[in-house]
Amino acid sequence: MQRRAREAQAIGMVAARGRSRRKILWWLGPLGDYCRVLPGVFISALLPTSLLMATQQQTNPKGAAPAPPSQVCTAPPATCNASCKAGRPGGEGEAAVEPAQHASTQGPVDMSNFRYTHAIVCRLPDSYKSSALGLSGPVDLPKARKQHEMYVASLREIGLDVIELPADEKHPDCVFVEDVAIVCNGTALLTKPGHPDRKNEVVYMREILKNELELPVIEITDKNATLDGGDVLFTGKEFFVGLSSRTNQAGACALASAFPEFHCTPIKASLSVMLLYTVENSLHLKTAMTMCGPDVICVGSTPSVQNILKRIVKEAMFKYQTVTVPDWVAANVVFANGFLLHRSAEDYPETAKVFEEKLSHWTLKSQDFSEFEKANGSLTCCSILIRKTRHLKNIM
Repeated sequence: MQRRAREAQAIGMVAARGRSRRKILWWLGPLGDYCRVLPGVFISALLPTSLLMATQQQTNPKGAAPAPPSQVCTAPPATCNASCKAGRPGGEGEAAVEPAQHASTQGPVDMSNFRYTHAIVCRLPDSYKSSALGLSGPVDLPKARKQHEMYVASLREIGLDVIELPADEKHPDCVFVEDVAIVCNGTALLTKPGHPDRKNEVVYMREILKNELELPVIEITDKNATLDGGDVLFTGKEFFVGLSSRTNQAGACALASAFPEFHCTPIKASLSVMLLYTVENSLHLKTAMTMCGPDVICVGSTPSVQNILKRIVKEAMFKYQTVTVPDWVAANVVFANGFLLHRSAEDYPETAKVFEEKLSHWTLKSQDFSEFEKANGSLTCCSILIRKTRHLKNIM
């Protein structure tokens, strides 16, 4: 009887949201911290199958009902190939991701998590030319500054109030502000950059987030944690965290603790994933995949990037469409307020053509970013997008 009571209590806790989710983490005891990162894994192991099915039915958010049985592939692995659109319980196939179709969006589109009011950027220091991390070639500094000016102008055209931080010569990579803070649901998390030369960049960012934008700021207390914002992919519904040379498991746990209202999944580096950081010389998860619309992931076509996508498909709590582009570097785009900022057709003509064919229902804006690519920089790297809620104050 006591066991049945505990199982019933678990179902009630899992089915609830917000504060109730914290209760189940407490109920799980020492497993709670890790369960914040992979809650489904531990819940699956702890609850009987019948109870787990009931739990999943209760926890599915509105509009995200599980696929009917007819859409789940039950064929033997030997007969299930890449053309299977159903997907398999073990993660094979494409259960959670479908190719995006041309132009029109079908049904209501939830833009709430892709509407922003502010952006934080940082001007380019002279030291970037010679001392930025991972430089692959000589930098044309005047050209880089011109590209950054055009980037900031595009953010303003999108409708964002842009806060420009002064260049910091002591930190050549300060222009890549995305790595030092993550802002979601009106809360800011200061990261712990994985490279020691970048750790002090969070000091000034803390002041801007607290005093300028008046946001609640969370700081990571785990001394072993490392977390770069470029490894954090927020789909609008859940987080995926790339475990890279700059981000570790403890950093992923810190992110999950900061935003407990969202499911958070670390994407572990297998051999195929590690190819992303060697052959293609990518630094972060978001270098090769970003959101290009609500529930739509833009992803590179190379085998190593596709292997990462398969892991995301396997772990995802929601269904997504994909737009696959031939140039993996150009898969990094900025989607905000109905605008899609992407790499220029001059640099990546084939990818730009894909955007015109499949994403023309958004306002497309191209951006030359060649001088930032030389330091492993991408479009999302150079800004932190924020939706700041305006509250009316009672002056009586």
